[in-house]
Amino acid sequence: MRGPVETKIDYIQKHGISVDNPNHSIHFLMPLNEETKKYFRRYSKFYLQGDPTCWRVEAWDWLSTPGILEVNAVEYFANESEDDIDAGIAGGLTL
Repeated sequence: MRGPVETKIDYIQKHGISVDNPNHSIHFLMPLNEETKKYFRRYSKFYLQGDPTCWRVEAWDWLSTPGILEVNAVEYFANESEDDIDAGIAGGLTL
């Protein structure tokens, strides 16, 4: 795993109000199997164990290296009404 490596905060400023945009990114390799290929699709959200940051898959490659799944993800907005942040599960809450 590599990242995040960003050193500056991306933000938008209008009318004296400043809002930070999530801009961290990570890159990692993992074994390719049916479970990882099915879960890590473009725009899939996930949490890393012990980290409250929500991540979203931007790109993934299962073709270049046989048996290896390469994932590029960016920091994303957590959805407190859908995600079980304490357990680290995106979309884990049911009503």
